[in-house]
Amino acid sequence: MTEKFWQQEKERVRINKSNIHPDIQQTYDDNRGIVPNTNFRELYFDCLQSDMNLKSIEQSDKITLEDMAMLVCRDAGCELQYCQAGLWGPNANPFTSCEDQYKKFNQCQEQEKKRYLYDNNEKTMKDHLFNMIEQKKDNITKANEIEHQQNKQLQTEKVNREKGYITNENENPNRQSVTKDEIL
Repeated sequence: MTEKFWQQEKERVRINKSNIHPDIQQTYDDNRGIVPNTNFRELYFDCLQSDMNLKSIEQSDKITLEDMAMLVCRDAGCELQYCQAGLWGPNANPFTSCEDQYKKFNQCQEQEKKRYLYDNNEKTMKDHLFNMIEQKKDNITKANEIEHQQNKQLQTEKVNREKGYITNENENPNRQSVTKDEIL
């Protein structure tokens, strides 16, 4: 081996600090150009918003019990995906372990399988799938409405406190509110 070769090798190692073969590095660079670097929060939002090709499932006659359980538990699966992407992404890692999300996803799937097997009331698997998805949508809508009402109530209480009204649940309802200025 000549001095020229070793100088070239030294320069290659200096440029390539991770010591990856140039062909492999080019492959990594090409893949980064094809697959966009998305934030794991965007992936979570997309997972929850997508319809998971439910139209093709409606037309399919070959829905398995596992497929049905996975689709009904899509929200738990999206949380698991969010956690796993958050662990390994280049962004701030909000999770140390995805064990809880994994257990939640598996428990949800097992629960849906049992629900279909024991409480299906002679429904087809597609009917059960779409019924459960509608129930989950209704539950989410109700939870959002409750949360909205609670936020509205908290905001009203905050405004009252900022205006200086003293409110106490045990206070006499016939008694008028007293402001800070009246107390001073």
